[in-house]
Amino acid sequence: MTGENQNEFESPFRTFEAVAKMFGKSAKTVGRWVQTIPGFPQPVRVGCSRLFLSDEVEDFVQRLKEKRDRKKNRP
Repeated sequence: MTGENQNEFESPFRTFEAVAKMFGKSAKTVGRWVQTIPGFPQPVRVGCSRLFLSDEVEDFVQRLKEKRDRKKNRP
């Protein structure tokens, strides 16, 4: 297994708890954001679990960064 790309083994999903940890908030807060923040990633059902697609979470964070940077660069 040496030399193999570890990324191919990473899950394409994130739990509510993992997303909460990214933002320094609780899973309950993330659940509230799902309902109230336009554009916030929506969880998908995988078996009995509700999970976020990692790419969608990363895209959301990137959009937040871009929005912040546009505000900083206003004349």
